[in-house]
Amino acid sequence: MQRRRSPLERAPVRHEPETLLAITNARIARLLESPQVSDWLKAALLAADGHDPIGLHNEIEILRHVIAPLAQADCKTAMQPLRIARRGNDAG
Repeated sequence: MQRRRSPLERAPVRHEPETLLAITNARIARLLESPQVSDWLKAALLAADGHDPIGLHNEIEILRHVIAPLAQADCKTAMQPLRIARRGNDAG
């Protein structure tokens, strides 16, 4: 038999867009101030400022699909520095 859910469990909390932006900005500020956050992530957060939110969302998804497999690799492989393969224009 299934447990009955309370009204609070059924309905997701919906915030006004202004509230969501304020919450997000506060989270970003905490991350930027934190010594535990990498310089890479801080630079990415700062670089995102002022960009189109839809474009940012799409690029975050690309990063997620490209970088996430590293987290699934074995420890020895995952601990190696990330090396981005670049195509050279002088290959001819």
